[in-house]
Amino acid sequence: MAAKLCILLLSFVFATTNSLASSPTASTSTKTSSSKDLIRSYCEDAVFPRLCNKVFRKHAEIIHPNGTNELTQLATVVTVNRLRGLSKRVAVLARDATEPKDAKALKACKAALSDAAKEARRSASELSEVNATTEKAQAEKRAAKAQAYMSDAMMNEDLCADQLDGMADGPVKTDVSRRVRQVKQLTANSLSLIHGVATAN
Repeated sequence: MAAKLCILLLSFVFATTNSLASSPTASTSTKTSSSKDLIRSYCEDAVFPRLCNKVFRKHAEIIHPNGTNELTQLATVVTVNRLRGLSKRVAVLARDATEPKDAKALKACKAALSDAAKEARRSASELSEVNATTEKAQAEKRAAKAQAYMSDAMMNEDLCADQLDGMADGPVKTDVSRRVRQVKQLTANSLSLIHGVATAN
């Protein structure tokens, strides 16, 4: 699964880089400026606009000025990576927990996060098949599937958060709860942007 995700991310970077290179009429700085304008405009539709801008800003140089689908694909890939990283972190915390109820809660949270990552990866895979040449009906079908998978990812994130309620108050619970809230914001942004792809197509 990690290999597939890596290939998906590399394919995204390769495609967007080639897209930029294929347009000789504008300088790199002009393209980057246009891409930043696109990002600002695009993120207005996100649930958390500031987070959306923060995530995309570092990738402005590889984003085509007209690459709205590329932005949505990137959003889902970032969400998958964050979920996978958090899942691994929680697994370590569960292993090191000294209180049985904390270990149980963290293991359940980890399982839910792993499921969320799987659903988000499925969403990203669907979107990777949508581009400017995709037929309208096919694009709508894939966008609808991507929405459903990302919605399932959010449900699993909620399950993780519910499990944390069973933990004793302390720094571990506080830290994990904060990180879960952050990844839920990324997922919410991805879902709202996928909706934009679905309605645009």
